[in-house]
Amino acid sequence: VAPERPQSGIAVHYSLTDDQRSALEAFVTKAASSSMAHTPYESVNRQIENLQCGNCHGVHEGFPSLELMGGKLKPEWAEKFIAGHLDYRMRPWLEARMPAFEFHAKALAQGMAADYGFPIETPDHVAIDADKAEVGRKLVSATDGFACITCHAVNDTPATAVFEAPGTNLGYAGRRLQHEFFTRWVLHPLKVDRSSKMPVYFDKGSSPLTRYYDGDAYMQVGALWHYVLQGDDMAPPVFEQQAEEEEESFD
Repeated sequence: VAPERPQSGIAVHYSLTDDQRSALEAFVTKAASSSMAHTPYESVNRQIENLQCGNCHGVHEGFPSLELMGGKLKPEWAEKFIAGHLDYRMRPWLEARMPAFEFHAKALAQGMAADYGFPIETPDHVAIDADKAEVGRKLVSATDGFACITCHAVNDTPATAVFEAPGTNLGYAGRRLQHEFFTRWVLHPLKVDRSSKMPVYFDKGSSPLTRYYDGDAYMQVGALWHYVLQGDDMAPPVFEQQAEEEEESFD
């Protein structure tokens, strides 16, 4: 960025103003010291490398790829998980356990979120719409739904018949997942994670279950989101006998 034109006639000369040159010099100085930065955004990849997270994530089955994590997890939940402060296990069927990194937990959780453009603190939840949540409950159910309960538990209600791969408990989904990730994951699971065993239920914005919102996929996924936002208060999915009783009381 020297102001003088190079004498060799070979080097590139940029006609920069004094202000532009000063700005570039300030940026280069800051970049040179970024290796000492401790903001979540600037330090997260360095911490991930130092802690050797890539030795397991994206390598061993059951350990999600690190490329997914920042856009997937709410930073508050991720901090508790990384610190080892959860009182439940997300994947109890896995023998391997992730070590706790309590000292690094907050910076890692916030840094991963910031790296994907999410705020380091999740905004307050939208108000739960009870009617939408009820539709979500039916969509999760085996009767007149997508039968998500086959592989996913809902709080204390266990999965009914896991075939190839168990799914995480949906009772934790609302407090754990970013809304944007949940929507992409339900609509296009294989586009989000090629190793996912979750079936694809929607096609170009349409759902085969036309009795709910005329088969509008985005409305149905929204209803599922309101259902999982209830967390511990989620009503159990509908089972066949219960569905018959509800149908009779409706008639």
